[in-house]
Amino acid sequence: MRDVGVGTAVAVIVWALGGQAGAFERFSFDWRYKPDLPMSDAFEICTDHAPGASQDLKDKVGALIQAAAAKWDYARFKFVFVAPGCDSNGEFPSPNGVNQIDFGPTEEEAPGVTRAFFKGSQMIECDIRFDANLSWNTTESPPPPDQWDLMTTAMHEFGHCLGLNDENSVKGVVMNSLLGTGDRRAKLMPDDIAGRAEIYGK
Repeated sequence: MRDVGVGTAVAVIVWALGGQAGAFERFSFDWRYKPDLPMSDAFEICTDHAPGASQDLKDKVGALIQAAAAKWDYARFKFVFVAPGCDSNGEFPSPNGVNQIDFGPTEEEAPGVTRAFFKGSQMIECDIRFDANLSWNTTESPPPPDQWDLMTTAMHEFGHCLGLNDENSVKGVVMNSLLGTGDRRAKLMPDDIAGRAEIYGK
């Protein structure tokens, strides 16, 4: 499945607590090579196995995921989306040219997993999966103690799709992967913003 010169990288959120002081971490690949930034490679959200039985609830989950992505948007980079769809047919990761976001089983039952496909320093696809077997808070309010916060998890995973790696030495930043149920990080911290600026400029 891996072509010559094409690699994959995986990042997961683990559940633990902790963190000291430090600085952002980058992957060695990103979207800077694109001539049409802020962004043209759209993301597709598949809500087939998302929380909620009704289509209205699934639509709200999709809107919440887009709102999480928008937290990273600024003049030099913006996540864009196409109409909801499931082009990867439940396969994760699927190097099919579609930046797919879906719900399903994850490695090690992690709440969120990102798989980036890259060639050299060029990110060519980024897939995100949220664990469908977990209890999710799908509102913009803080989660109860027994639920994972979808907004926080999605913000972290979109940070990977931006080109940032985990940064577990700084407590409270979005890119800190030490997340537990009941935790919420609703905004980018200076360390997250500095990492974004380091890749795409201020």
